[in-house]
Amino acid sequence: MAIIVVVAIWSDTKGGGELAISYIHEALGVGVNVVSANKCPLMMQHHHCGTTGGGEVYCELKRLALTNNVTNQHESSVLDGVPVFSLWKYALPHA
Repeated sequence: MAIIVVVAIWSDTKGGGELAISYIHEALGVGVNVVSANKCPLMMQHHHCGTTGGGEVYCELKRLALTNNVTNQHESSVLDGVPVFSLWKYALPHA
């Protein structure tokens, strides 16, 4: 079984990032760590858990990661081209 999934697929912001969300949800659900460069799941859904106004998908992904003792990292979510420091620090030592 994989220990990490890297999601680097394009998403249409009008579609809400459904494809990326589906891949991330599936990986976290079976206990696989995720690193995503896809902005849509965060941009479209990132609200504080427990507040009104949305954020259900973000909260569900966060809950899945915590429940399955895995991480859901978002690298390159801001400032594309910035080096991926946490991937080097956390994921590669396990490869």
